[in-house]
Amino acid sequence: MRKKPAEGRLVQRLEEALRAIQRLPFSVDLWDAQNSFWDVLHDGYRAQRTQAKRGDTQAQAWLADFSTVADLLSVRVPEAVP
Repeated sequence: MRKKPAEGRLVQRLEEALRAIQRLPFSVDLWDAQNSFWDVLHDGYRAQRTQAKRGDTQAQAWLADFSTVADLLSVRVPEAVP
């Protein structure tokens, strides 16, 4: 996801994996995933948000999926991303 943050399918696959992890009978350390997600938040989120505001439906879907993944990772997406 770090290499291709705008790839919508990657965000969806991450969401699927995180939902599967929630069903496991043990806890999983998501520290690395959270850090990678944070990097994408600062490197790719702004561009997607700009595209979504211009009416790009793929970017809008990406933002929705990204928000879901943020919730699953317990990462807060600030309103103003630097």
